[in-house]
Amino acid sequence: MALHRISDREGSAGGAGSINARGWEVRTRVDNEKVGKVDDVLIEDSGEARFLDVDLGLFSRRVLLPVERASTDSTDEIVWVEEFDKDGFEQIPEYDGDLAKLNADYREDLHRAYSTARPRGATGSGPSGAVSAGPRPTGAGRTGAAPTGRTTTEDETDRVKDTREASPKGDTRLGRVGELSDYEVADHHPDVRGWDVRASDDRRIGEVEELVADTVAMKVRYLDVKLESDFRHSDEMSRVLVPIEHARLNEDDKVVWLDAVASHQARDIPAHRGTFDPDYEARVARVFSTDATRNPNNPRS
Repeated sequence: MALHRISDREGSAGGAGSINARGWEVRTRVDNEKVGKVDDVLIEDSGEARFLDVDLGLFSRRVLLPVERASTDSTDEIVWVEEFDKDGFEQIPEYDGDLAKLNADYREDLHRAYSTARPRGATGSGPSGAVSAGPRPTGAGRTGAAPTGRTTTEDETDRVKDTREASPKGDTRLGRVGELSDYEVADHHPDVRGWDVRASDDRRIGEVEELVADTVAMKVRYLDVKLESDFRHSDEMSRVLVPIEHARLNEDDKVVWLDAVASHQARDIPAHRGTFDPDYEARVARVFSTDATRNPNNPRS
């Protein structure tokens, strides 16, 4: 996968969440600290953003920030690094600006560094203390505050707060968050239930009915989507599961974008009959695989 600097491509609008974030301030969500600014954006041939080139300022040190770990506030021109604090960047490998060095080993090391760096005082399971455990606050709502104009991906919405004590043996069952009395969406993350779901060609194909969580990893794995009648397999088979990593959220418009799927491909997503089994998950994964679904004529894909 070849990468290019957005600064080398005049007129390109690529960037975090399809926003050119060059020059924006970068802040960490956990401690609300400014860590640097976006010097450039690394994009694929299609224009899709993959990394933000962040200048930390300290001795001109630069690092790459995967876009899936960032959310953007276009009003204040801020890139937020979710579930991360300023000290965590000490564990991120330096980037010297040489695109040729961004091989598979470097990218693996980079993602591992972000996954293992934990903010101070983090509790719970998952990368970077993604999930916190504790009693459900009295009167707590499901939706936390979120900055205006954010577009978010897996790392924004897959945080589910588990308010029970974990079983020593664990529980591998997937379950709908609304049916799990001791689970709630974590603070400061949007609850996307009821949001429109739009395909890459901007057609509305359905609505998010529920979140499906992994009760061991304490993360949302799928969006349970009820399809519009034009895209259903039948009236009895109207719901499908969308892997959270293939959903891009726009909080301003309350829209879930499926950048990898055009509307005519919605019927290719296997109908969900209510049970969670490896065979079904494998069939869903095949539909959302890049080679099978990417639309080269779509600016978002």
